[in-house]
Amino acid sequence: MLGALGLSRMLRTQRIGERCPSVLITCACWVGLAALVSCLIIVTIRRQPRLLKGGAAVLLLFSAAFCAYFEAPVAVERTVAILPYIEVALAFALLVVLRPSQRDLRLLVCIAGAALSLTVILDAQGWFDLGSFGDLGAPPRFRFSIIHPAGLMSSRNYAGEYLALCIPFALVTPRLWPLVLLEACALGFTRCRAAYLGAVLAMIPFVATGFRLRSRWIASAALLAGLLLPIVLPTRLTWRGAHPYAATWARLVELDAGSGRLRVAQHTESVRRMSEEGLLITGFGMGRYQSELRPTHPELAVNPFPSSDLLRSWVDVGIAGPLALAALLGLSITHAFTRVRSNPAGLGGLIALGLCTLADVPLYRPETILLALSLVFAILSDDPVSAPSAA
Repeated sequence: MLGALGLSRMLRTQRIGERCPSVLITCACWVGLAALVSCLIIVTIRRQPRLLKGGAAVLLLFSAAFCAYFEAPVAVERTVAILPYIEVALAFALLVVLRPSQRDLRLLVCIAGAALSLTVILDAQGWFDLGSFGDLGAPPRFRFSIIHPAGLMSSRNYAGEYLALCIPFALVTPRLWPLVLLEACALGFTRCRAAYLGAVLAMIPFVATGFRLRSRWIASAALLAGLLLPIVLPTRLTWRGAHPYAATWARLVELDAGSGRLRVAQHTESVRRMSEEGLLITGFGMGRYQSELRPTHPELAVNPFPSSDLLRSWVDVGIAGPLALAALLGLSITHAFTRVRSNPAGLGGLIALGLCTLADVPLYRPETILLALSLVFAILSDDPVSAPSAA
């Protein structure tokens, strides 16, 4: 799994696809498709209908991406754009084959969240910069820019969304309120509004269901305190404005200015263009978002993809993309709702994931794809491990 994610990261950053896009990506697509189909057969044999439905949604998404990739001449943009769809298929397939226990998943997520949180906080204090490792004799092609504070990731938004998915796992684990405080503080430093909102809304299942955990209120207080700590803590980050963190909270749901306005405009203009050109069913084509909008709306084409997983999948592969993602999330949320009293972390994590897929692209990055699919797998599994009922 780590090797596959490493290869994916290398393909994105070093653009190996420029040298051999056809052979390499074709092989990767076929391997991913074969692995996923094999896993679906295994699931069918084991009579696990919930996993089968989830696997069918992933297969629909991957198949649509596979067709969209090969319906036009191969290009570097398409090579990079199809990678997330391959990663989703491979992550789900490997999880079905390996069938890790929920306890193991919770432990790994807590460790990953703690490591990322520490590096984000150190980054905010100017003591950690992943981009500086490129100065240690590495060739220029291995260096990359960092949007601070990102910690082990390349952007503060990426780090924030990853932490928003980690926090519910720490909330549901007894005596881990210090980890909740650490992760929430790191999340607060990122100023990622979607992650802020996702982490806060993820608390709803814990509070609404009366989850029987003596440390529940302590963990909830630790989450809120951690999110607000960056307002008073010193930092070496350079922000515009005298009170940047307070300003972020004040604009938490702002949609008529800044990045909120950009996302709304990307959705409305993309749908309008696809409607006018008769592309609502097929989309623009794999990796063609930027080239389609840049001539008339360069301000909306700041990235190769729109800032929403649902919209990205729509413009890449057509209406089958958002339908497949909606089906996968819908199945997971439905099942999580039936187990919410014994396992509120599942529903809380899915709430954060659903919000982030509307406002950004967590399912575009391999590390967050693996975390999100682990959450979905744990929910759809027929043998979930309930959270402890007492601390």
